[in-house]
Amino acid sequence: MFSFNGFGTTLYGHADKRSDGSYVATKWIIIFFVPIIPLGSYRIFSKEGNFFSFHKEYRLKPVALNKKQVLKTYLLLLGIVLLLKVIFSLIYCK
Repeated sequence: MFSFNGFGTTLYGHADKRSDGSYVATKWIIIFFVPIIPLGSYRIFSKEGNFFSFHKEYRLKPVALNKKQVLKTYLLLLGIVLLLKVIFSLIYCK
């Protein structure tokens, strides 16, 4: 994953959590941090870092695209857009 100033790719989501602590996240192309196109889903496994490590390490295993997670993300994005539209219409339509 790589993004620069909100453009690039990143992982969003936290679905299908298992007892070993792993979960499924979806890799997205992002523009201004907004998910635009899903590229694939991955099961994320957390690795234990050593005492001197300042960040967590993760192992990613490709899985089938999690369509439910993609749908939830698009619905959330749609809800945010509609909410912003209502707010702007209340402010500027007087």
